[in-house]
Amino acid sequence: MALTVFPAFPSYPGIQWPVNRSFGGSTVKQVGLMGKRVFLPQMVDVRYTWELSFEFLRSAQWTGDGGGFSELEGLTAFYLAQAMAGTCFAYTDDEDNTASLAPFGQGDGTTTAFQIVRARDDYVEKILIPTITQLRVAGVAKTAGVDFVQSDKGIVTFTVAPTLGQALDWSGTFAWLCRFDDDVLQGSRNAVGLSDIKSVKFSNEINP
Repeated sequence: MALTVFPAFPSYPGIQWPVNRSFGGSTVKQVGLMGKRVFLPQMVDVRYTWELSFEFLRSAQWTGDGGGFSELEGLTAFYLAQAMAGTCFAYTDDEDNTASLAPFGQGDGTTTAFQIVRARDDYVEKILIPTITQLRVAGVAKTAGVDFVQSDKGIVTFTVAPTLGQALDWSGTFAWLCRFDDDVLQGSRNAVGLSDIKSVKFSNEINP
């Protein structure tokens, strides 16, 4: 079964720094009659939110050059195609997109399917769009399509279950599976053929 290919968020030179990235969860906080505070987590995994701004986006339509730059049209078309249908896309964070010998489980002699993950100290999170360049079992590299196959949502399935205690790790790159958070993309026209967009906000899917 072929992997689902998600459209990639476009990259343009007019992006403005800083690129804002926040992360958090959802917790219900209650205070009892005696003042005792109770915290009820509503999510197991962290949700990341990015907010980008574009200082300039050039438009071939307005300049009338018949081609050349069409950044405004490109970003607008991408936004409308995804936001209007509520569909997912792949976003590559330039500073958070690689894994090197990242552990993702241990064999038990029975289990064949494992979720690709990455760890930040003690916090482990799922990687839904990995590009695996190397996958090892007990330090021995395995061959994709022969020893294992990759399916959607970052699941790898081994042909033969790793034996008890065998460590699994992977190396490669990854993208974040995201959706737009807002229904409106607001821009300003600053000159002929030149516009800006102050806020493009989206967040990752945790369990699509």
